[in-house]
Amino acid sequence: QVSVGFPARKTMSESIAKVVFIRHGESQGNAKNVYTGWDDTPLSIKGEQEAEEAGLCLKAKGLKFDICFTSALQRATKTAERVLKVSGNSSVQVDKSWKLNARHSGGLQGLTQAEAVERYGESKVTLWRSSYDILPACVEHSDPRHPVHDPKYAGVAPELLPPGGESLACTVKRVVPHWKEKIVPRIRAGDSVMVAAHKNSLRALWKHLENVPDEDALDIKMMPASAPLVIEFQIPPVGDDLIFLRKYSLNAPTFNPKVRIDSLSNGVTNKVFFLRHAESLGNAKGIYGGWEDAALSMKGEQQAVQAGLLLKQQGVTITHVFTSVLQRAVKTAELVCGASDNEDVPTTRAWQLNPGHSGVLQGLTEVEAFEMYGEEKVKHWRSSDDVKPESVDLKDPRHPANDKLYAEVPVEELPGGESLHMTAARVWPYWTNNIAPMLTGERNILVVAHRDSLRALFGHLEAVEAATVFDGTSQTAPLVYEFGNDGTFFKKYSLSTMSPELGLSPKHLGLLRFHN
Repeated sequence: QVSVGFPARKTMSESIAKVVFIRHGESQGNAKNVYTGWDDTPLSIKGEQEAEEAGLCLKAKGLKFDICFTSALQRATKTAERVLKVSGNSSVQVDKSWKLNARHSGGLQGLTQAEAVERYGESKVTLWRSSYDILPACVEHSDPRHPVHDPKYAGVAPELLPPGGESLACTVKRVVPHWKEKIVPRIRAGDSVMVAAHKNSLRALWKHLENVPDEDALDIKMMPASAPLVIEFQIPPVGDDLIFLRKYSLNAPTFNPKVRIDSLSNGVTNKVFFLRHAESLGNAKGIYGGWEDAALSMKGEQQAVQAGLLLKQQGVTITHVFTSVLQRAVKTAELVCGASDNEDVPTTRAWQLNPGHSGVLQGLTEVEAFEMYGEEKVKHWRSSDDVKPESVDLKDPRHPANDKLYAEVPVEELPGGESLHMTAARVWPYWTNNIAPMLTGERNILVVAHRDSLRALFGHLEAVEAATVFDGTSQTAPLVYEFGNDGTFFKKYSLSTMSPELGLSPKHLGLLRFHN
């Protein structure tokens, strides 16, 4: 993994630069199948998770940025903010501009496809949506959908704003100059750049960068919102633009370098779908959860259903489920299986898959913990892989010996506080003795657990220190590990990148070039 972003790289006669592009997450308008255009619709819960998954991907690569360019619409700005926060780039400068807005959909804005067809006729709607340079029916200057009425554009001369609607050709005319005047100079200066925008503003830019003919511009394929796209450029010594080299998805499978894929016995593979439990009520309140048995929040229930729908979309049949004994994981597994048509799958609950016990921090917010134990000590406990927090004693109700969930577990095996190393010491044997033996005969196993127990497990599978592992899991997209019949791990990837829009599969993902 790299530990820096994508600044320009100097060679003997030229410079090479890479720019990361993010498509905004699903908006509430998208979820309702509404033509959104410049309507400032917020992200849906799925959209928030898609942005988080993109951020997780960037964090896994260790990428750092100097500046992010985005539009003036909140579905893009909030995507950018969430991606930057999750990837460890919270302090990065964000440049917002209406010139990166989506294409203004004119009279279609705010209508569903059925409503648009009823109002304008199917042939007209199809023509407007499939033509490069034909404007849709434009809204009048007096229509509240016209951008002159939006305070976000109060500082923009009215004649510069769209005339109540745009074709893709119109979008190109505002996006490309912004690219050349604002973004390219930062790339030439050696800055690491991220761009978070919309389907058609990105399509307009890529048409220009790849010199795509007008008649093919609307066929440029989009990446999923959760999969960052990288474009590599050659930077010529002079000029206001860059030379396109290639583009590819950053969220591609990782292969075990120690294993030859062609050496797998009979080509048989087993898959384990790892999923982090959905948001709990404790998570929503910012509380250190530990072994506290918090229920899922309403958002968490929706996240679990979304993960299940993703499995269903991919046609995954689960053969066995493993989860911790805590209800936030158990309920996540139940909702995932219900949404993916895997309701009757055998399920094993094991306390060994619980998260690390947070000791005296359990049940406290960060502010409360700092007040009671001091910020320095709390951060030391939370950041160290081999230093456990202060333990609760046996009389403390937070000690698992006082919880009926663990009535059958010897008291001496139950922790009052744990470090990551201590968590790994119980997770690894459980995997070896209970889950790994099932990896024969093309099995699909679902494991729903917690951040620390998953990190510990991934460290074991990849033979690295658990503290160095970035788990890569989200609460709506399983992380898939593939194994040979001998239990050897050889490939992992996020299921969120298997987008039906692109027809991706693990076999082809990462080899895809979105437009040649």
